[in-house]
Amino acid sequence: MKVMICDDEPIERIALQQILKQHIPELQVVGEAANGRQAILLAEQCHPDIITMDIKMPGINGLETIHEIQLRHPHVRFILVSAYDTFNYAREAIKLGVKDYILKPSKKEVIVESVRRVLREIEQERSSRQERLELLEQVAAMTPLVEKELVRELLFDTASAPTANLAKQLPERLPAGYVLTIWFKKPQDFDQSLYELLKSWDRVWVGSCRDGCMPVIVWKPAGTSSNSASLRSEVDLLAQKCAKLAPGQAFHLTVGRVVDDYTRLAESYREALLTRHCMNEEQTVGFYEEYAAQQQRLVVSIDGFTRQIIEKIKEGNETEVFQIYALMLEAMRRQSGNRLTNVRDALLSFVAVIGHVFHDVRTIPPVQSWSGDWTVMETQLEDYLRHLTKHWAEINKDRSKQLAVMAMNYIQDRYTQDIRLEDVASYVRLSPSYFSRLFKEIYGITYIDVLTQIRIEEAKKRLGKGESVKEVAYSVGYNDPNYFTRIFKKVTGRSPRSYREQK
Repeated sequence: MKVMICDDEPIERIALQQILKQHIPELQVVGEAANGRQAILLAEQCHPDIITMDIKMPGINGLETIHEIQLRHPHVRFILVSAYDTFNYAREAIKLGVKDYILKPSKKEVIVESVRRVLREIEQERSSRQERLELLEQVAAMTPLVEKELVRELLFDTASAPTANLAKQLPERLPAGYVLTIWFKKPQDFDQSLYELLKSWDRVWVGSCRDGCMPVIVWKPAGTSSNSASLRSEVDLLAQKCAKLAPGQAFHLTVGRVVDDYTRLAESYREALLTRHCMNEEQTVGFYEEYAAQQQRLVVSIDGFTRQIIEKIKEGNETEVFQIYALMLEAMRRQSGNRLTNVRDALLSFVAVIGHVFHDVRTIPPVQSWSGDWTVMETQLEDYLRHLTKHWAEINKDRSKQLAVMAMNYIQDRYTQDIRLEDVASYVRLSPSYFSRLFKEIYGITYIDVLTQIRIEEAKKRLGKGESVKEVAYSVGYNDPNYFTRIFKKVTGRSPRSYREQK
């Protein structure tokens, strides 16, 4: 980055330049000015990022100079340097957006820290700007089909790690975001028009419409609050635009909380779904934050159990699905004071989430059509969960061997690295516990035993070539040679040194 020094005293300019060169070598001093007029002309030529400005200079003073430069170069950051510690100067400096105010004389540590603080601010702004540009470029270049697939991966998959395809589409550092769901009865009537409206409204990824519900990921700057007035205002504005787009069409907008990581967008989506079933038909816009404030304990419990049940359904594990389901019902009753009306409302919210996640397997009846009788409703839901789990169990029979082979290849390619069971499970997009069980079922041996066997076989080859025990340990993935020696002896019955000497 570039800095320009403005001071009418030559000795002050020389001293400041030496301090900056010595303590902030990455900062380039591109010019020095002895008065305001010179500073204005130099700024045109040098395009500095930061200008240190003395207040009292001949001719145009420091504050006037700052004002003139800002008119042409609004991105420039100013640090005011002065022997005058007066309120009026400080007040004017703040109005002009000056980033710091250094009094003469100051210790070099104070000067260095002040400049570094402004540098950090510039770097953060540039980084945020780059993130916004990356995302805008991605969204502009993305086809609706690809966009819908990415939304599906982010909102409907339970894996914590993104697939290779998704990882390529995401910038290194995503801004914050939340999920908005738009509900309407006849989506086919204005699906394309709504898509175009959303694209012009904000930075969004639009998902596929399912049963009259369209999920939308809305990307926001880091630090955006779920309670911010601007967020609520923009959603209200969107609702007004939707009303104009389809006069007479009944619709509802629901909003999950803002999350700071794309891996948590699925939570925001579940919150938006839950919110819809806490609204009456007269309400147009609903925010999860408001609902959670009223029934926080119950909502949080449902969300946690929902994630676990989705995971176990995809594993095809009927026993654990119903074990968790029973625990969820028990928690609902306990937290609601055993009021069946509240339990039924919470269960309908759970039904809505499951129905959207597993829409491709079997269409679930709209929640409004579910029986008001508690016993009948429980039977309906249990039948639905059983059907889903059996469906996934059949799918898993075909997928299991393929995933196990993928995992084995992953281990063989990376055995020299510090890979954990969680890393391999994430690669094949399974939970660690399920992956561990699946791997042993297919190969008849645990993950750690396979990794150990591969490492020890490679170690034997290297020891046979005369390599040192320490070199071999590091080369096959062990950071501790002593631990490697113990494992090698446990597997082969001999120490690495003894094995090498016999070879």
